[in-house]
Amino acid sequence: MSFAEIVLRLGVAVGGWLIFIAHALTILALRHAACDPASASAIPGTAFLAILSALALAGVGLGLPWRTGIRWLALLGLVLASFAAWRVAPAVAATTIGGDGLCRAGEKANGPAAGDTRPTVPQSEASATDFERLWPLLQLGVFGAGALQALRFALPLPHGEHGERSERAAPIRRRSDGT
Repeated sequence: MSFAEIVLRLGVAVGGWLIFIAHALTILALRHAACDPASASAIPGTAFLAILSALALAGVGLGLPWRTGIRWLALLGLVLASFAAWRVAPAVAATTIGGDGLCRAGEKANGPAAGDTRPTVPQSEASATDFERLWPLLQLGVFGAGALQALRFALPLPHGEHGERSERAAPIRRRSDGT
């Protein structure tokens, strides 16, 4: 494998982890953002970021053979994904199962944002759209995929650090007939 290919694989893996970490931080920051039903651009924006994060996670596996140098990014991603999934999980019950809109579900769970003097979301605008019903499932799916990738980075490879067969592995035994 050439040096350029190694650098490219590591770059894709580091970039993928950084996109995933940015996605988790964005979801964690949404708790503190005021939910304005007239401008709900944060919901489609985070859905786009989830799709981008899923694509980035597909490239993260390219850096698996050199994971010792970037394992700390995977562990940070695992911690942030756990907290972000914990923040998104109540939205599954509220929107996908209960039928409330995301703004209404957030107000029920957290109360109005600090310093927010606007009235709460009226019940007529509080029903969930199909997109709002799928949004928490998409987020949880991406966080689950990120957690699986992080675990792949944390666990040892079966055949040495770079995937090659180690000398300590069981030797290939020849049959007695010479084959």
